[in-house]
Amino acid sequence: AWKATMKLHHKYNPGVRMSPNWPLGGILNGGYQGEGWDQWMIYRDKSLNFNWGEDWTGYQWSLNGVTSFLIDMMRSQSRELPMGIYNVAEVGHTPMFVHFKAYAELIRGVTHMEFYTYGPIRSANEKIPWALKEDMVAEVGMIARETAEAEAYLVETKLDPAKTAMLWTTSQQIWNPDRQQGSFLALYYALLHSNYNLDIISNYDVDDAALTNYKVLYMPYEYVKSSVWTKIEKWVRAGGSLILCDPRLRNEYNEPINLATSLPGFKVENKKDCDTIGRLPLEFTKQAKLDSTKPVDFPVVCFKSNLTPPKTSTTILRYSDGTPAAFEAKVDKGSIVVYGFQPGLSYIWDQAKRDEVRWGAKEIFKGFSKQLSDLITSPIKKLKVQKVCEVDHPTVVVRERRGKSKASLAVFDYSFGTEKAVTPRWKNIGETTVTLVLDGKYSKIKSLRGKIEKKWSKNGKTHLKLKFKAIDMILLDQ
Repeated sequence: AWKATMKLHHKYNPGVRMSPNWPLGGILNGGYQGEGWDQWMIYRDKSLNFNWGEDWTGYQWSLNGVTSFLIDMMRSQSRELPMGIYNVAEVGHTPMFVHFKAYAELIRGVTHMEFYTYGPIRSANEKIPWALKEDMVAEVGMIARETAEAEAYLVETKLDPAKTAMLWTTSQQIWNPDRQQGSFLALYYALLHSNYNLDIISNYDVDDAALTNYKVLYMPYEYVKSSVWTKIEKWVRAGGSLILCDPRLRNEYNEPINLATSLPGFKVENKKDCDTIGRLPLEFTKQAKLDSTKPVDFPVVCFKSNLTPPKTSTTILRYSDGTPAAFEAKVDKGSIVVYGFQPGLSYIWDQAKRDEVRWGAKEIFKGFSKQLSDLITSPIKKLKVQKVCEVDHPTVVVRERRGKSKASLAVFDYSFGTEKAVTPRWKNIGETTVTLVLDGKYSKIKSLRGKIEKKWSKNGKTHLKLKFKAIDMILLDQ
């Protein structure tokens, strides 16, 4: 993989030496003039036996869930391959930050980890002096000890298969790569924080008939190959639920795809289009969800379309002027939900001043509003897709690995036990008490970092009352 990647670097950046781990197993965003997709194809080569990547160092990206996103991107490139990663930190990063990322990486299948640091442990460049930070060394030691204790539970288990997927397309990378991050991450964060399992798939996976594994598919972008769109339409008619975040579909030749063939009578008119992150005033039509007389700030990528829905569709969201912002239409056995906007992230982050925590005023721990989360997850709820586990706390996220007789659970509190944003140091983090509801009964349950205050069984499920600080790993034996 490294040899093939270096050839790609020579192709795109002649004469430049670059680390082959970046963005080999990482973000694959719109940069590198398409290099990411060439690298994706490397990992589809069945002769490879390993996937190595590097996570991001940005505080608030990671503390909203971007490390989880990066590992899920790695999984999408190389299904079933072992994964390794550089857990990266910089001067000024806290030990807790590294621990938080490590748990997100381990629970998703990372089997090899290197703690790669700019400054906090022995490292140097022109600006950073050689240093040995004892608190960071101690934290890495604790991670190693906890990983060793959980090793059998992590290795002998797998993530439950997801019923929900998000589509990443080569055509988008070619024609409009700059618009990839905001909308994609907004959808990902909303689903992550709602405790649903999620796979990121590519058009190659659709060609390989992977859609049959899923009930719900999110398409954050407008560009998709015509042949892939044909397969998606067929999947919808057979019972799939498709969510389109951009109704102005275009194919690999930058030609319009006529959505009206699936949705007779549908029309779309672009009203506003730019590549910055902003807000549009939107209103729910149902009183039970939101007072329809008041506009709500939805974080969106600044793109707005006027929609003419099919006559048989149901409008599920309206702009503040009363026109449709989103609708749902039945298509044979399946359904299509169309947004007239692209969901975006609302918080503000500043990597240069990461100790001065600057978060969006509305949703400091998630980067999206509850109303937007309800809208995004409503198709999954309708189909009664199971969550990873039931959690009675709005900012606690759980990921689970299951095996024949063992299970492992990673628990994350994205609000860090406080009602205000704090720099993620252990001294600033409060305790969180949460009740988890797990499928099945277990004879032995152990918490690595927290305390299980109570456990009981009911209707074939295990209930745990857990007290912990920020993160915990729970080991279970049947």
